[in-house]
Amino acid sequence: MEYSPINTCMADIGSNIAADRQTGVSCVAFDTTEELLWMANMSGHMTSYYSYTLDKYTSFHVDHIHDIRDVLTPTTGVLALTKDSLRLSKRRGITVFNHKSELLMRDMQCMTLLPSGLLLMAGHQEKLIELDIERVKHVRVTDIPDNGCVVMKQHPRFVCLADPNGKITLRDTASLQMQREFQSHSMLSSFDVCGNYLITCGFSERHGNYIADQFLMLYDLRQMKAVAPIPVPNFSPYLIKFLPKFAAKCCVVSQTGQFQIFDVTDYTQRYIQNVQLPPSGASITSFDVSSTGQALAFGDDHNYIYLYGACSEVDFNMGSKPTEFADPIEPVRPVPITDIYTPISEISPFPYWAISDKLLSDMSPDICRKTYRPTPAIDPEILRTLRMVGSIGYAPNHGKRLHVRSTVATESAHNSKRNSPEANEMPHRYYFLEPNYDKMDKDEYDFLRYNHSPFAGLDSTLPNSYSNNMIQSLYFIRPLRTGIIGHVCKKEYCLICELGFLFHMLDIAPKQSPCMANNFLRAFRTMPEASALNLIFPDDEAIRKTINYAKLSQQWLRFILSQLDSEAAKGLCDVFETNDESNNKSDSNTNETTSSFITDLFSLSLLRCYQCKCDHKWEQPHTSFPITLNYPNDTVKCTSFVDLLRHSVLTEQTIQTYCEKCSKYQHVVERREAKAIPHILAINTGLDSEQAVRFWRNQVENMATNGDNRLATPCLQEMSTPKKACRYGDNCNRSDCKFSHEKNRESAKDIVSWIPLSFGVTVDQTNDKIDFTVKTGEADGCVNYELMSVTSVVKKNDSHIGNIISAVRVDNEYFEQKSAADEYLNDWFLFNHYSINPISVEEVVSNDLQWKVPSVLIYVRKDLNDLHQDLLSMKIAVNSDVFGEDIGLATKARRGSISFTPLTGDEMPKKDDIVAMDAEFVTLNQEETELRADGTRTTIRPSQKSVARISCVRGSGALEGQPFIDDYIATQDQVADYMTKFSGIQPGDLEVGVSSKHLTTLKSTYLKLRFLVDTGVIFVGHGLRNDFRVINLVVPQEQVIDTVLLFQSPNYKRMVSLRFLAWHFLDIQIQSETHDSVEDAKTALLLYNKYQELKALKCVEEAIDNLYDVGRNSGWRVPGSDDET
Repeated sequence: MEYSPINTCMADIGSNIAADRQTGVSCVAFDTTEELLWMANMSGHMTSYYSYTLDKYTSFHVDHIHDIRDVLTPTTGVLALTKDSLRLSKRRGITVFNHKSELLMRDMQCMTLLPSGLLLMAGHQEKLIELDIERVKHVRVTDIPDNGCVVMKQHPRFVCLADPNGKITLRDTASLQMQREFQSHSMLSSFDVCGNYLITCGFSERHGNYIADQFLMLYDLRQMKAVAPIPVPNFSPYLIKFLPKFAAKCCVVSQTGQFQIFDVTDYTQRYIQNVQLPPSGASITSFDVSSTGQALAFGDDHNYIYLYGACSEVDFNMGSKPTEFADPIEPVRPVPITDIYTPISEISPFPYWAISDKLLSDMSPDICRKTYRPTPAIDPEILRTLRMVGSIGYAPNHGKRLHVRSTVATESAHNSKRNSPEANEMPHRYYFLEPNYDKMDKDEYDFLRYNHSPFAGLDSTLPNSYSNNMIQSLYFIRPLRTGIIGHVCKKEYCLICELGFLFHMLDIAPKQSPCMANNFLRAFRTMPEASALNLIFPDDEAIRKTINYAKLSQQWLRFILSQLDSEAAKGLCDVFETNDESNNKSDSNTNETTSSFITDLFSLSLLRCYQCKCDHKWEQPHTSFPITLNYPNDTVKCTSFVDLLRHSVLTEQTIQTYCEKCSKYQHVVERREAKAIPHILAINTGLDSEQAVRFWRNQVENMATNGDNRLATPCLQEMSTPKKACRYGDNCNRSDCKFSHEKNRESAKDIVSWIPLSFGVTVDQTNDKIDFTVKTGEADGCVNYELMSVTSVVKKNDSHIGNIISAVRVDNEYFEQKSAADEYLNDWFLFNHYSINPISVEEVVSNDLQWKVPSVLIYVRKDLNDLHQDLLSMKIAVNSDVFGEDIGLATKARRGSISFTPLTGDEMPKKDDIVAMDAEFVTLNQEETELRADGTRTTIRPSQKSVARISCVRGSGALEGQPFIDDYIATQDQVADYMTKFSGIQPGDLEVGVSSKHLTTLKSTYLKLRFLVDTGVIFVGHGLRNDFRVINLVVPQEQVIDTVLLFQSPNYKRMVSLRFLAWHFLDIQIQSETHDSVEDAKTALLLYNKYQELKALKCVEEAIDNLYDVGRNSGWRVPGSDDET
């Protein structure tokens, strides 16, 4: 392959550079994300150039003292490493952070990104530093030999480090433990690693001098040994890199500008090329290859950059992201020389005046001298009331503070594109957040950064998780929540049971761990009605962009309420009950139709009155759950929201139906009358059509333009109080204070919005009918409703996928349940999957219908909790009866094949009893990864797992160590991988007609585990966090003892496998061929007992240190096994 010169340019040096300071190029790097080439020089300056034309893009200074020694270009920005600092900048040049550490960062030299996303840094010092660039926090510091590290490269299996003396160390990417060492040269100048090969160049010491070696050292990483060196007879190699698109081709460069490309497996064919250096004795100092292999970049000590390419127009990356450019400068309007009206100040550049008279702006130096405003004296009253806390003093503001507001700054802020309401900028808290799947898999993702509430969020990575935030809006309705949690029936795919299990998880889950609704969504997918209504989300992203999310959310609510009502009514006879309750119930008439609590809460009872042209009249009762707003055709007419609501309930229309008197289908007039109003008013806004959106927008504009108070609804008082009170209290006079003040809450103004926060319904019941008259605000003699939640669809533009979010007003009982009643003063929260933020009432009711469109409004009666004390007093119905109906589903299973001993009545676990547990899983779909330009892999779609086997073992008693649960879980989903080597599950074990195992439903086993959790037993196991997550069960931390954490050293991140722990502490061999959950649970129980013995002897730390010493010496391999555990 031949490369020819494309472009050459002189790089920026920077300003205010000392004359004696070096300014050559210290580093060049191709951007792995955009079409940019980055240059860093010895004066601490960075410059980027766009595309192969080398158009200057950004230029900024990084360090005014030290040179830049290494540059990386992750997706978050550009990392520049100097001697004692690390700076992350956006590609536009804006600084994200500048990190320094006097203790750890003394003489840094190189860095690389680990597969975990952490940054690894090293230099002429004895420390390897791992830094989390998201939190800007040191994660781990590892000791290395005194020689330090000067070059660092990343390999999928290793981190390769080279010291100045030519020694190359291969370390594990996770533990950073040394795996292998190579001694290459007396002094190393460069090396690179790719695939199976590692290649180096450097110097040899001869007679006290270092002379460049005329050969390259090559190592085969498969055999971990050196192969024959590669001679370079024509020049002295100085820098070397592999070409990314080839497995074994590399490019070697000399300081004098020669470079050649050859294959390390066949280096007979060579072609030497030269970089066209200036004749003044310049030398190459840096070199890089683009990710496509089409371009080579060189930098020299004279501050020149040379770009060579395989063709005249090259691409730096495959599929680069578009680069963001500054807005173009508008051209200056030409001014004719005869123009006598244009002010001279508008002419640019300003003309030069060759006249003797001075201009008015030419002021004398005494007028232009710098003066500083004197510091005002501190008020004596402040000094008198000053309270010192350490070196900081606090005093109340006594009302003498002056507030000078900058008019120019205010106007510019209001006129800026980013802050103006006309710009329709969607706040970041509304965006759909997709977590880092690689960090989630390792439990390193910080969900707490996005959750600013005491409540748990929901995981957004599951299919059909668009319903998460609508589930949250239902969860915070107290009677509904307690009624659903109290329902437990025997039906396998009962949506109300699964929703109750999910609500119970939200009750006890910590805020930093979002719950997973996979069991609820699994039952949801089995509903044929959900598929018929197109409520099952497609996998194709292009189709998802075309979905009408407003219509989707409204159809989901209508379906879920109807399904819950149907299952709650049918499930009244199937709930697990005590014997006395069931006997009492058998005496009653079981055939009597009973309405469910869903009907009592949500149903609007209507009477359809029909009148035919023949004057025949008849009536028909009708029940409706969500009310869909019916918009009039006249969009100019001014209508308030409450008038529109009444018009949508009491409709009158002409339809075609069968008339018994005429004995045929006729056009009849249908008029609806209200018979009973619901306690919870769910309203579908119907904003899924252009006519409805146009009507809504016209009403809002009429209200804002005309100031029509008939349309505007006085809402509750302003509730935009933040979560903390001001420390100065009522003495604070700051107009821009961000904290809450009691005097402001007392004098708060009413918010005006077209969506009411409250309204009343007049109940005048005559002839079993209700005079449905809606009144604005609260009124005496009315049934008063208040806004509970607003579900909206947000979408930045048509190229983005929509997101359904919910704003929910949280009842004080939920704060008390989380012990956070005094910490949060605001009761409105925005739920966006696992991102939860407190918001103001203005933000709840404001909708611009551009990026935010309300789809569902839920109003509740103010006396809702008082009306449903029976639901609020319901108790969870899971009891020990769940162990009594243990019937296997497999038709070929025999009684003798059951591998466990069921619990007897006197064996039922009690609080604080020990139960050992383990679970096995199968994969429903494979993980999808993407290969980045830098060679690393990133997960773009995680694999979905399903529980296949659950085993629980007695932890005490006469039958200690004997399993009492060993259930194989039947599944209707298609299994992509049984993972037999790691799960022990064979094809056919989970099929009802084929399996010979004790096969049960997931719900049956789940109820047993729920009973154990509610009882308060303590679970012992290895890696239980992952087991409970896939099972979809939240267990309080105090009820979990995980042996993977018991035997983890605080000095290392590595977690030791169950197999290695069993061999080391128990001297037993497990998991030789495959895994067995009963065996693993028993082993975890034995390890827990061993830990208690070590704890009694006070030698736990010594035993763990010995464990890690043995593990490092054996490579974490159990004797007799070739695989690392």
